[in-house]
Amino acid sequence: MDKSIDPCVDLYHYSCGEWQKKNPIPPDQTSWSVYGKLYQDNLNFLRGILEQAALGGNRRDAVTRKIGDFYAACLDEAGAEERGLSAVQPDLDGVARLKSTKEMAPLVARLQLMHGGSILFAAGSTQDPDNSEQVIAELDQGGLGLPDRDPYTNDDAKSKETRQRYLQHIQLLTLGEDVADLGGEILAFMAWKDASKGKNLQLVDGLTPEQRFLIGFAQWDCANERPEDLRVRAMTDPHSPAKYRINGVLVNMP
Repeated sequence: MDKSIDPCVDLYHYSCGEWQKKNPIPPDQTSWSVYGKLYQDNLNFLRGILEQAALGGNRRDAVTRKIGDFYAACLDEAGAEERGLSAVQPDLDGVARLKSTKEMAPLVARLQLMHGGSILFAAGSTQDPDNSEQVIAELDQGGLGLPDRDPYTNDDAKSKETRQRYLQHIQLLTLGEDVADLGGEILAFMAWKDASKGKNLQLVDGLTPEQRFLIGFAQWDCANERPEDLRVRAMTDPHSPAKYRINGVLVNMP
């Protein structure tokens, strides 16, 4: 925490200021957050497991042997260069044989079944927005929010107007997300208060239990963000930047 900042004015930087100082953005990242650091730490942990499994030896069980051999095969750059495109050549040939847009549907379906992931679109399940008691199938297409790159980069009057109207649309989405965060924080606070009834909660480092709860809410979103990343997020992300997502929500708590 940065105790030089008044938490009643800026709880976010009071809670995250020291973390931000100690966790600068790595050179290969556009931003760095508690989630980004946790993700990287987890990757390093998983890499250690894979490297240990790939060492070989007779003491490996069947599952460990399969994991280790698969990882070793992924690292075999010389073997991959020797094999070239042979593994994916049938798929590339299928794309080359396309003669019409009608032929795309069966090809994409086959590739989705074979390789999974998101080929042109993603398929999965989601909560039914009209019935909270059921889960329904969902198809989702990624990409830009606007039809192509031109409205983002061109300086003609039409593009500028499109960008301005799109920003207004994003602001409405952001407002919705902030309202949802506020509702979630209020419910969490009420649940915590109910669970704390009858318990003798003491001051810790001069902070009341309620203050520690709010600081904990702020610290889940500690982050450092480059200006370029913030500009992109302002045009694409329905969530507010971390500072405003925390301070903007808490000032509206009853």
